[in-house]
Amino acid sequence: MLLASIGIYGVTAYGTSRQTNEFGVRMALGADRRHVLWLVLGETARLGVTGVVIGLLLALAAGRFVSSLLFGLTPVAGYVPALRATRIDPLLALRRERWDRLGARDSGLGYASSEPRTTSPDS
Repeated sequence: MLLASIGIYGVTAYGTSRQTNEFGVRMALGADRRHVLWLVLGETARLGVTGVVIGLLLALAAGRFVSSLLFGLTPVAGYVPALRATRIDPLLALRRERWDRLGARDSGLGYASSEPRTTSPDS
């Protein structure tokens, strides 16, 4: 949302700077500040609505495309791995990552190899 707001700000600021002469002419012919303000805000609203509509259409199309690739899989298929991920002990996970980086074959976390340990646990 922040990124979209920054983008709309940039486009609006650029467009406003390009229309400085037009705004000057409008105000010289009798338009008040409120009219010019609403003119710029209307353009900003049009940009926002256009972006939302295009984004929703693309999201729907992408969703249908991705679901056609899943061949009948449902979000329930990811439930068991997701549930397992919530039960991970952070200390054991970090210890396993350290052993993996050291090149150890058996860290005592349940995945042993037949190869001898090449690194001591104190290093």
